[in-house]
Amino acid sequence: MSPPPPPEGKDAISTSINEALLSYRMQEGLSAAQVAQAAGISELRYTMLESSRGWPGSRALSAVLDALNIPKDQRSCFAFPGTPLSDGERALLHQKPYPALVVDHTWRVVDCNRFFADQLPECAAPGSSLLRWVLLQEEARHRLANWEDAAAAYATALRDALTADPDAPELQSLRAGLPSGLWETACPDAGQPDGQCLVWRTAQGPYVIWECVLMVPASRPDPLTVDFIPQTLTRRSTPEPTAALQQPASTGDEALLAGIARCGACNLNLTTNVDHYQCPDNCVTIGMELLESRVAQALIDRVFTAESLRKLHLAQEILLAEGGEIHQPFPVSPRHARHQWDHDLPAEIQRAFVTHSVERVLVTTETDGEPSTTISWKE
Repeated sequence: MSPPPPPEGKDAISTSINEALLSYRMQEGLSAAQVAQAAGISELRYTMLESSRGWPGSRALSAVLDALNIPKDQRSCFAFPGTPLSDGERALLHQKPYPALVVDHTWRVVDCNRFFADQLPECAAPGSSLLRWVLLQEEARHRLANWEDAAAAYATALRDALTADPDAPELQSLRAGLPSGLWETACPDAGQPDGQCLVWRTAQGPYVIWECVLMVPASRPDPLTVDFIPQTLTRRSTPEPTAALQQPASTGDEALLAGIARCGACNLNLTTNVDHYQCPDNCVTIGMELLESRVAQALIDRVFTAESLRKLHLAQEILLAEGGEIHQPFPVSPRHARHQWDHDLPAEIQRAFVTHSVERVLVTTETDGEPSTTISWKE
């Protein structure tokens, strides 16, 4: 018995390996616990596989496919373990304009782009372990100003990987070499590498340059893509990376919110000068950077949801697999989307996003004198 054909139209992009497993299981009328028992693995290991939260290893996958009664001639979509990256996956990795790599489920490097190789050459060779470097190498303690937080998060990643595949020799070796105190910090409260910023020591002092973003490729759940998105940190004693330079504020009719921002008291369109939006009747004044930042963040939160980001990531894989070119990688997280908004999007593209989504922005002065904003969205 084969799963239902993938949906057509706008939802066709949502089909993935974990959804195929769920479809087979539903057709067999089995619970996750029943599949796990038949496959001889824990229910947690199976649910991690079905939800793309962990890879249980090829042997466990084969047992799951047997438990789901999937005929041998219908397993081609599950034949990915141990295979090289596809041309599309490699193209996507090497087109990213920031440090990025692909690791297997034990965090050993499969491939990396030149930006990662330049930043961390000791972890760039295939078979090197980013997890081992962070947790066990003395150099990591010197390079990372927030090593304790990073180590706790990567220890949690090790615990999760061991939960998914407790028989993996590389993971067992890492666990055996891990100090007991560090292993005890490995818990959900310690966070995960995903979303964590790494604070690097420089001659001028520590500053954040990387935020880690983890993604499971939709086409195969056995590796992880690890992106290190450049971040900025405003500190008096901290040098600001070149990427942090902001675009100059627009003025007049070119302002991002011209014709959209209105006074909440009299409903007049706010006028603009070099750095402010202001009511013609002087009801309210607000800094241009502040108001535009608020609207940008609200827009990004509304547009770049977890589901839309997942679909964008899969669309990117499909485009590259078909030989297409992508000059600007799609965002992989809301923070990444905001970074692209601040540093990469031309003003005319920002304006197009706003005019397409925002009906009006009302600015009102509160009793404490601070301006508040209310955004009305287009349907």
